[in-house]
Amino acid sequence: PENPSRWAVRDLYMAHLALSDLSGARHLVAERLDRGSLGWAGARSGTLDVWNGDWRAALDGDRHHLDARDGAFGIDLYLEPGKGPTRHGADGYSRKGAAPGNASHYYSMTRMPTSGRLRIDGEWLEVTGSSWMDHEFGTSFLEPGQVGWDWFSIQLDDGS
Repeated sequence: PENPSRWAVRDLYMAHLALSDLSGARHLVAERLDRGSLGWAGARSGTLDVWNGDWRAALDGDRHHLDARDGAFGIDLYLEPGKGPTRHGADGYSRKGAAPGNASHYYSMTRMPTSGRLRIDGEWLEVTGSSWMDHEFGTSFLEPGQVGWDWFSIQLDDGS
């Protein structure tokens, strides 16, 4: 039976933020793990709108908006589509194991024109560049040891 308590852990959401500071020779990392039952983290159906605390990845028209801050570092970026998605597998369908239904849908959006701000040591810096996003989601439970992911890779115009 389902536990009626809002404190019951049914859905956990993990978020990871990382920023490489080449001039400072350091890699900044923050993570969050929150439950959906209390509204601390979640995702809306039918669009990209996921949040974990005040961190958010959402569609704003055709643009992706990424907003996450942790102490003295963070991002507030807009990623334009640039070109259509690249579908992996058979038109985006990728088998993940021998069992029927163990599959995922998987696509990438590459060369996304990006603009916004990075925060380092509490100071906001205006940036532009190019980003990459992968999106994979499953049609059923995957076999043990198999997972899906979303990740963004951002390259700034200065080559960093």
